[in-house]
Amino acid sequence: MATKPQTVLVVEDEASIASFVAAYLKNAGYAGRTTPSGGEALKLKPVRVALWDQYGGSIPSGWVRWMMEQDEFPFEVVFPQALDAGNLRANYDVLLFPDGGIPESDRPATGPFAEFGRQPRPEEVPAEWRDKLGRVTIAKTVPQLKAFVEAGGALVAFGKSAVVGEQLGLPVGNHLVEIERGVERKLPGEKFYIPGSVLQVAVDNTNPLAYGMGSRVDVFFDEDPVLRLEPNASLEGVKPVAWFDSKAPLRSGWAWGQHYLDGGTAAIEASLGKGKVMLFGPEITFRGQPHGTFKFLFNSIYYGGAEMVSPTGAARAGQR
Repeated sequence: MATKPQTVLVVEDEASIASFVAAYLKNAGYAGRTTPSGGEALKLKPVRVALWDQYGGSIPSGWVRWMMEQDEFPFEVVFPQALDAGNLRANYDVLLFPDGGIPESDRPATGPFAEFGRQPRPEEVPAEWRDKLGRVTIAKTVPQLKAFVEAGGALVAFGKSAVVGEQLGLPVGNHLVEIERGVERKLPGEKFYIPGSVLQVAVDNTNPLAYGMGSRVDVFFDEDPVLRLEPNASLEGVKPVAWFDSKAPLRSGWAWGQHYLDGGTAAIEASLGKGKVMLFGPEITFRGQPHGTFKFLFNSIYYGGAEMVSPTGAARAGQR
């Protein structure tokens, strides 16, 4: 098999290196930023990243693993038993949960496809793989995730895993609901259904999670969560990063009841204890295809370990 050709860059001095890096980032779509006099900046550092997976494999997690490998991000794969064991902050700075990583409830799956989601019994797998068995649960896993974030970690969840925000006690809810006889319920399929389509959202590109992005971006959406910010959200440190600001956000595909999206939130940044929670309802990494939203993931990883510093380089107390 032929070896992959390599490109070798020869740089004469440090000034040339800085110039080259700045040009590379600009060409890659990342805008350079300077700190105004008296302003503040984010100091980045290497982070220890863990990516959720499960025994038998997860397709969404596998695609994220491929993306991380292609862009040479160091990471570890972490399984539910390790998450449930706790003390996560000692080993990781950022936890990634792609679509399917966090359940909406702990109720057993039902229906004709329930068997496909069943985890095997320990005696059914080789002994060396038994510590990889199990599922993430709200009852056992989520308290460990909350402890991780409160101790200074960063949790990034996208796709249907974004439901973890409500489970962590953040002031967020489901935007796609209606009130019937005084009871809140999810919008039924005959009113709202958007499978595998491209929608457009507005973006706050002054937020670190959206660095290098425009004021609008197309996202892949497949029956994904849409967040509702509660009235006390801003007081609790929750910031919208992307949102639906149109009754007709469809760009490609088809959407039944798309007007219900208007006013819903697609992405947030939240403070929890000493750490951060970053949630993205749309599938920002879907099968390694939506390059327009990859920056949400990569910015989240870097931002997860960043700290706010003054112009002198000193870190602000209590800010990461």
